[in-house]
Order: sequence, then structure tokens, then C-alpha cells
Amino acid sequence: MSLCSCGTNLGFTAEVKPATEHTLVLNTDVYNQLDFDETKESEFAVKGLIDAPDALEIKDEDGHVIWSQKAYAFIEKNEKAPDTVNPSLWENTKNNYAYGLFEVVDGIYQVRGYDMANLMVIEGDTGWIVFDTLISVECSKAAMELVEKNLGKRDVQAVVISHSHVDHFGGIKGIITQEEVADRTLPLSEQIASGKIPVIVLEHFMEHAVSEKYMGWYDANPVHLNPLAPSESAKKWIEYLGDVDKVLEMAKKDFENGEYQWVAEITNVIVFADPENKDARYLCADALEQLGYQAESGTWRNAYLSAAKELREGNSAGRGKAATYDGDMQKNMTASMLFDYISIVLDKQKLADEDFVVNFKLTDVAENYTVHFKFGVMLVYENKLSDNADMMLTCPRNALFLILQRNYDGIKKFIQVEGNTKYLDLITDNLTEFDVSMPAKFNIVEP
Repeated sequence: MSLCSCGTNLGFTAEVKPATEHTLVLNTDVYNQLDFDETKESEFAVKGLIDAPDALEIKDEDGHVIWSQKAYAFIEKNEKAPDTVNPSLWENTKNNYAYGLFEVVDGIYQVRGYDMANLMVIEGDTGWIVFDTLISVECSKAAMELVEKNLGKRDVQAVVISHSHVDHFGGIKGIITQEEVADRTLPLSEQIASGKIPVIVLEHFMEHAVSEKYMGWYDANPVHLNPLAPSESAKKWIEYLGDVDKVLEMAKKDFENGEYQWVAEITNVIVFADPENKDARYLCADALEQLGYQAESGTWRNAYLSAAKELREGNSAGRGKAATYDGDMQKNMTASMLFDYISIVLDKQKLADEDFVVNFKLTDVAENYTVHFKFGVMLVYENKLSDNADMMLTCPRNALFLILQRNYDGIKKFIQVEGNTKYLDLITDNLTEFDVSMPAKFNIVEP
């Protein structure tokens, strides 16, 4: 059985399509569901505005645009939503378009529209408490310049990070330098008394970042505990369904009836079974496009339309500009976090028959660890050195990165090894490597 379409003239193309009649009806009905004459939200959006530049475009040292409100200027051209946008989303976008420095209440101010998130400053007796620092150094610097222009220059006394999404902490170096940060191992009162700036985050901040990014969900149906890989499942679906062209003909009729979610689901199965089937790709793109036009959520709209673009044009990761960073987040990981990461990338299958113990003495942070590698599992014991270790590694904390990077020259230079070095080779030789080239290239809606 061939998975490919046999060339039936179904009329699918790669072009962007307008809103269908079904989408027009759905979006028009939003005007009947919500009161668009109510202006309270738009009044709130600009309430307390102190100052805003006539135009906002933030660039880095090389002149590259980091953030631009000009990209949203199209909003000003349409009072009502275009046919291809849910009217509720359009109104919300118009309100989010307001940018500048705002007074929230007496002594609390926000800079909005300088990034995906807002930067807030709280006026204390001796200076600013900064709440969230945006996603990049350039954006947070520009936001603080606006604050200082209108409210005066004051020392930053503390930085508070609300949660572990990067748009709330990535720009911290635009607010304070590494040297200004207080010793986080001290109690908060001592950090404040030290004359340095405390950075206050939720307990287990990094753990939350990891769990939010990597941990999945389970709906209690055991069929979903260990499903087939999408491509393997898709091939079985097509094997059971039989004639792919017949499926596509049926999907086209369902598309004409406005059943876009189902059409997207069934055509995506065909795409995962046979990524070269252009009829399936284009019809799936058309269905996702209409779902994007209907979406009230901006995040959903972006996901739908990005997937439709990939199906029509292929992966576009290499066509954009990738953000850069200096590795600060990794450099500030604790030893426990680094051992957790080593455990994640360790090839358990290749070490399934091994059983050995390694002591780690981290000289710069005065921490000791015993790590037991047993049957592919890493057991980490903090504040402990085993008397029966097979190997001892003495090094600064960040030298653990050299192990992760398989940087053998760096290991020789910065890590003192006592005992049988074969165990170090067992670790470094069995770490899974990831392609970290930028921009990261991965498919959204195809294998």
C-alpha cells in the first residue's frame, strides 16, 4: 500500500487563504456575544499614563532591533477586527498596544509595552524595589531609563522575580550587575545589611523552570501512558484507513462544512505517516489557518498560523534571527542542579551494567558530594564523601560543565583526578549530546 496521494485533483495549494464563510460567521457572532461599546477595559489600559515615546524601537549594540512597537502599527489602521481575526482578540491587542510609564497606585509604577512582560518599580524609603526585569538587557535598560527620566534616578535596593518564565528575569543585568548581587546563601536580613542587592525569587525557582518546560501531563487513561511515537501511530492509522486519497476527499468535504479541527487532526495523521504528501500538508494548513483566524487567544492563533506556515513552506527556523545570551543562567546553577542535569543526559542503557562511586570536592563553594552510578541510575548524596569511592574529582563547581561538554582539555586543566580514570571516561563517553546550534531547528507539525 502506498501512503502517497495518487494525484487526484483536489485543488489544494500552498497560498494563504482568506477567512471562509464559516469563519466569518463565527467571528461576526462575537460582536453579538460581547459588549463592544463597553470602554472600561480600554480606559484601564491607558489609565495613569505618565510618559511614552512617540515611537518605541529598542536596538542592541550592533543596531539589531530587539523590540519594536512599530511591528504593531497595523492595529491603528482598523477600528474593527479584520475578517481573519477574532474580534475579542483584536480588542485585547488594541489595549495591549498602549505602552510607556504608568502609575498604578501611589508609589507603584509599571513600564508596559517594552517587552512581552511588564517591569514594575515600587518606591521605597531608600530606593527602588524592581519587580520583574523583562526578557532582555536592552529592554530592561530602556525601561529603567524611562523611569529615571520621569521619576528621578534612585538606587535599586532589591529585585523580586515573580516566577521562572524568562521574560520575567532574563533582563536582570539591565538593572544590576553580577557584582552588586548579595550572597544568596545569607538570610534576607543579612543580604540587605550587606549593602548588596538581594534578588528574591520563589523557593525552588530553577526546579519550577525545569518542571514547567519538561514535565508532561497524564489524563488517567492508561492507554496514554506509553503511546507509540506519532509517526509510527500515524502509519498504523493509514494502514487501517486504506485509501489515502479517499480520506483526503472526505476531509475536503468536512473542511467545506467548517469542521476544521477534525480536518486538521486527520490530515496531520497523514502528514506524520508521509511528510511528502502535499495534498495532506496543504489541507492541514488550510484547516489550521481557519482555526487561527477564529482563535480568541493570541497564543493559540500564533501556534495555528505558525504550523500552517511550516506545512506550506517548510521549517522556517533558519530564516529568522535567534536571540543570544551569555550563559549566565547555567553559570549560576547550583551543584545539585548540575548533577540533576548530568543525570538527565546520562545514557542509562549504556551504563546499565556499571556500579561505581565518585566523590566530588567543589573547592570554590566548599561543597562535597558522593555520586553512586548504579545500573544506569545516578544517586547523589550531598555533604558526604564516601570512604570507598572508586574515584575523587576535585574542582570548582563550574568545572562540572567541562564534563557535560566533554571538554577533555579543560578537564585535564581544571579537574584533579584521584583513582581510576576509567570511571571519568565512562561518564563523559555516555552523555547524550544535543544540537544546541542557534537557531534551534525543530518541526512543529510534522516529523
